[in-house]
Amino acid sequence: MLRRKWIKCRWPRKVLAMVVMLVFVLPSIIVILNSRLSIDWLWVSRRSSQDDAVNTQPRNLPETETSLRNTRQEITERKKEQIIEPSKLQNTYEDYQQSATNELVTSTKPVQSPLPPANPRYPQQEFPFRYIINEPDLCDNTVNIINVIPTAPNNVAARHRIRKLWGRREVSEVTGIRTAFFLGLTSSTQLQTNISKESLLHGDIIQLSFIDSYRNLTLKTLSMLHWSLTYCPQAEWILKSDDDVFFNPFALATYIKENWNYNIICRMNSNYDVCRLGSSCPSKWVVKPEEYKYKSYPSYCIGAAYVISSSLAAKLYSAANKTHPFFIEDVYITGIIAHQFKPRYKKIPVSRSKIRKKSKTEKSFWNGHTLFLIHLHVNVTSLNMIWRNILESQELHKELMKNQEWV
Repeated sequence: MLRRKWIKCRWPRKVLAMVVMLVFVLPSIIVILNSRLSIDWLWVSRRSSQDDAVNTQPRNLPETETSLRNTRQEITERKKEQIIEPSKLQNTYEDYQQSATNELVTSTKPVQSPLPPANPRYPQQEFPFRYIINEPDLCDNTVNIINVIPTAPNNVAARHRIRKLWGRREVSEVTGIRTAFFLGLTSSTQLQTNISKESLLHGDIIQLSFIDSYRNLTLKTLSMLHWSLTYCPQAEWILKSDDDVFFNPFALATYIKENWNYNIICRMNSNYDVCRLGSSCPSKWVVKPEEYKYKSYPSYCIGAAYVISSSLAAKLYSAANKTHPFFIEDVYITGIIAHQFKPRYKKIPVSRSKIRKKSKTEKSFWNGHTLFLIHLHVNVTSLNMIWRNILESQELHKELMKNQEWV
């Protein structure tokens, strides 16, 4: 009797019920509401708090040409302010490197195909990486095609060659194609210093805060989409090409204009089996069943070079935010994700997008028939000859050549 009376006096049933609710029920409700109302980026398994500081909202375009470009001195000073010192970058690199061995950012969860449609209730909220080096004013109103090029930090010669060819501003003004190079982090302090100097000199480098590696190529491509949609929204097309790809910018610009009603323009692969452990394919393409469970891939574009409309790129970018990326970039971007939107593919014939590892040159390389030369390995003399003939076919050689070698 005393025990029952004490409980009744000190701990009424209503109080006990409220305690139980506070301890057990309320936390569960908070967890459920939080999971339903917030969407976090799934590209990376971890990130530093510094990554949240970047402002990635689209920039308002200047109304006039004079307001679009500042003086050279102002641009240089602004670049110096945004570039982080190599010594400060070392901690960022080591932070990512420490987690890379046990926690690859590209394989946190298996990718399922086909992917569910992107939910329009959850708009894009944030970007998971920092721009170590950025060029927010690279594009102007003359740009119709933004050429985004993934490149390794030490591929200086490849970037220099492209700048001398279609990356030259005089060529860009004719074709409407603007070039930007995308790099990840490097562990070399000296190399980072050189990259900073290269950026100040040319103003076409975008560097991101993740380790530059083959397994992170998908992250780099998704970052290229983000940058293009954010800082180059006036471009109607995004051209992704590797730094060992040669293309005829005049013929390609015409080809894209003729096929404006398509969403993706590329040379395609179809009915390709997934590379499994123990097969004869290269080890870098080996895919575990938990990463991709199907035996074959959907049709996709050869990753060396493809063109995507900016409207489709926005959909791909949004859908990628709801999934964990598959490390084979071309399969993931132009195949797995793209197929849920049923895009219109314009298949470039093999004769117009050639994979050439030999030094032999052909007339089709410069007469406008060939659009892409993939993995082209020719000497400097042959490459100069091809480019000179392309310019002559456009009657631009007198204005642009000026008795100098291009590469």
